[in-house]
Amino acid sequence: MSGERRATLQDRVPQARLYKAWNIPGITERDFTLLDLYSDVLAGGKNSRLYKRLVYTDQLATSVGAGMGPFELGSQLTVDVMVKPGVSVELAERVLDEELGRLLREEVADPRIGLVTLTKVDVSPDLGNARVFWSAAPEAGEPSEEVAERTGQGLQHAASFLRRRLAEELPLRRVPELHFRHDPSLALGSETLSLLREIRDDEER
Repeated sequence: MSGERRATLQDRVPQARLYKAWNIPGITERDFTLLDLYSDVLAGGKNSRLYKRLVYTDQLATSVGAGMGPFELGSQLTVDVMVKPGVSVELAERVLDEELGRLLREEVADPRIGLVTLTKVDVSPDLGNARVFWSAAPEAGEPSEEVAERTGQGLQHAASFLRRRLAEELPLRRVPELHFRHDPSLALGSETLSLLREIRDDEER
């Protein structure tokens, strides 16, 4: 389904509720992971951008939430807003769209960072430093060493930004400095699976 679809349902309830949904790539696609992170920043709790704007600042809503409907062929990203009594749904939707656009413009998107899996996080007792271990599986035909070097550079470049975002989202008295360390386990596992598939294909010929 493409294009915009709208529907209005009437019921005897004290508050109006606004739902917005987008068709997005399937759960196995890289963009699904990025949009999952995007939904958390947008409406994942009381410190999220939409909650702060709609509930605290503008006082247009009493609650805001976001969710992912994960499926293999195609998924959905949904945002729902419980509109405050006396506030028009149209105004709440306009503010929601403003925050969507602002987040897309302002958040950092580094092309060096692909699909990354965090394998372990070690935080010092005083919360001063955190070693974040990550792994990234290379795409077909791409050397794992090049992927590791490129991704590591992108993560280190984004460390300050990520620390600021964590400070906004997490109720911690101190947010540690982030130090990214490569964990080659995922890439090695991917290479092992590729070799096993080659062996199986050779035996079947």
